[in-house]
Amino acid sequence: MDTVIDSTGPVDPIANEIGVVAENGFFFVLLPGGDEVQLKFNNQPFASGTFGNWQILEAETVNGINQVLWQNPDLGQIGVWNADSNWNWLSSQTWPTNSFNTLEAEVTFQIDINNDDLLGDRLTTVENQGNVSLLEGILGNYYVQSGDDLTTPIKYLGEAFDNNLGNWQALAAETVQGVNQVLWQNLDTNQIGVWNSSADWNWISSNVFEAGSPQAIAQAEIFGIPTTVLTAADSVLV
Repeated sequence: MDTVIDSTGPVDPIANEIGVVAENGFFFVLLPGGDEVQLKFNNQPFASGTFGNWQILEAETVNGINQVLWQNPDLGQIGVWNADSNWNWLSSQTWPTNSFNTLEAEVTFQIDINNDDLLGDRLTTVENQGNVSLLEGILGNYYVQSGDDLTTPIKYLGEAFDNNLGNWQALAAETVQGVNQVLWQNLDTNQIGVWNSSADWNWISSNVFEAGSPQAIAQAEIFGIPTTVLTAADSVLV
């Protein structure tokens, strides 16, 4: 079963309230009334090629902050400018094109950055036996979905993360005695790990149980997951 975040099918051209254009080597923002405002860096007109092959994609006012979305195909990076009321650069951040931040930016700016005909992530259901469903995105990142259909990314240190825990794979998610928990299994050792998470599914602490141990079997039963539990060496989960 697949779920698509913030999109119901192929992307059609979407007209944002604010547009962008490149003219004679400079970049402009098109305001709703039809006026053009030149983008500036350190209060000077920003020229194409100043910092390499950064191409302007879209502009929008997000939560009261003027932002500009950029792409550098040479570096495989996406960037966002934060600008003042005159569209002068204040700060910026960049990240790899194939990242969770790109999927979020697609939804925010309503533009298909990675050309997959979707806005946001495509989610596959991993487990949906209890009150909380576990979903996996196209980058290997995990989400939870509660009974109200609210989808929340699982976080580590406050940030949604691509699954970079080696051979640890999430099996299920559930609220157990009021605590949001994620059940993991190490595919090499069959050890079982449990994340304890905050109300917004941000990691707080974790425990690892040996394969075949009473604790590992008990955790699998709590989550309703049949797990192959074998005796194996120690491993570490975060």
